[in-house]
Amino acid sequence: MKKDLGKTLKQEKIQSLRYNPPLLVGKKTPVEKVIREMKRAKVGCALIEEEGKPVGICTERDILTRFVSKNLDSKSPVQEIMTPEPRCLKLTNSVAAAIRLGSATTRLHREQ
Repeated sequence: MKKDLGKTLKQEKIQSLRYNPPLLVGKKTPVEKVIREMKRAKVGCALIEEEGKPVGICTERDILTRFVSKNLDSKSPVQEIMTPEPRCLKLTNSVAAAIRLGSATTRLHREQ
């Protein structure tokens, strides 16, 4: 069964999964607005974009470690606390690739 699951994860594409569109905000959006929007959308992160391209991601962890702990002004732009240059996958990548990237990214995010 373990081999079957591994094979399936390598063959199955991200586009076959059900997913909600990401919460998109501009890099100059105030942190307080990003937090409100994340709460409203019931998501744990927001993708930061500029000219339609992802330039960063703001996670709940970023809010705790870079905003709350540093006592920044709530009107500060989200670019001050975001994690820059998010790694992105295409919808045609495998689910296994997404799992690998998620595991590696989580470790990298924790080490910062």
